[in-house]
Parts: sequence; structure tokens; C-alpha cells
Amino acid sequence: MTYTRIGAILHEIGMVSEAQMHRTLAEAANYADEPLEEHYEAACALEEFGVAVSVHADDIDPRTWRYLDFERQPHRGYDSIMVLATPEQAQALQARLAFTFPN
Repeated sequence: MTYTRIGAILHEIGMVSEAQMHRTLAEAANYADEPLEEHYEAACALEEFGVAVSVHADDIDPRTWRYLDFERQPHRGYDSIMVLATPEQAQALQARLAFTFPN
């Protein structure tokens, strides 16, 4: 597995545009064709392509990723927002800021 292969797959399945694939591979030009020795390195590559985030895991055990829903205006594009929160924190966000977390 290489960055070049990962980029091609991400583009083929519609997760990144061709332009994004080429930009990321240009930034990784020095190592784009070198084999990744660990599956973890391949997972980290997803972040480089902009389709994943990395979170330091020291203090996140009771927390889970939750899709955040919010009031939306018609005919306007929005990013998906994910929140790393405990059940109590999610309840507080809902009670205090009127965010919802659909199942």
C-alpha cells in the first residue's frame, strides 16, 4: 500500500476530487510511492487526503463520535459536523445550545 494507491482508491470511490488527490500526492512526493509498513500509516494517510481526522486518545474513553444536527436554511450547503462527547456532554449541548444528535 502506498499514498499513490490510497489516493487513487479515494478518488475512484468519490471521497476526494482528482485535484485534491494530485495536491496531496504532490505534497507527499518524496514518499508517495514508498510502501507503507503498517496499516496505521495507511490510516494516517486518510487524514492527509482530508477524509479523516486524528484525535489524541489519552482522555476520550467514555466519549463517542456523534453526528451533530442543527437548524438548516433551504438551498444552502453545509458540512457534516461530528462531535466527540460523552452522553452527558451531548445532553448539555442539546439543552443549552439546542443541538440535536439524530440516531
